[in-house]
This record gives sequence, structure tokens and C-alpha cells, in this order.
Amino acid sequence: MVYPGAELTATGILANPVLMEALYDPTAAHKVALRNLLQRRGYQDLNTVLEKGREEGKLALVLLQLQRTLWQVLEDMRHRIGHLSRDDLDRL
Repeated sequence: MVYPGAELTATGILANPVLMEALYDPTAAHKVALRNLLQRRGYQDLNTVLEKGREEGKLALVLLQLQRTLWQVLEDMRHRIGHLSRDDLDRL
């Protein structure tokens, strides 16, 4: 017998254990489905997706500011800026 809070596993079928609650609680089922979909796309969790979005937003803002200042941002410059570390992008 399996009780709430227990994890269901199926080697070769489920990549992650599933809490018993996901079988009858829609909220728990949605969390499990979201986690699995994110992991299929290479993200560990939703926070990882949000962090990537923040980084892409920072990059877009820096490029926009440079474009307004310089009128034109060459592709080579865009490429180099796109490969800056988080700290370097923040400083820029």
C-alpha cells in the first residue's frame, strides 16, 4: 500500500519519482508535469528558466543602450557582448 507523501518510481519509465498526491491532486500533478517538461528542455527547475530570462533581458538592455549611444552595434560586438560573464555584463 502507498500512502500520501510516498514517492512512486518506475525505472526506465519515469525520469523522476512522482509523489503519490500527483495521482489525485491536480496541483501536485501540474508540478510533476512542469518539472518533467522543463527537464526535457534541459532546465533543472522553473528558477533556472527565470534566471535565464533575466540574463537574456540584461543582454537585450545592454545592446539597446549601446545601439542608442553608438547608433549601430556591429555583429562582432554583439557576439562578444553575448559571451560576457554575468559580472562583466553587469559592469557594462
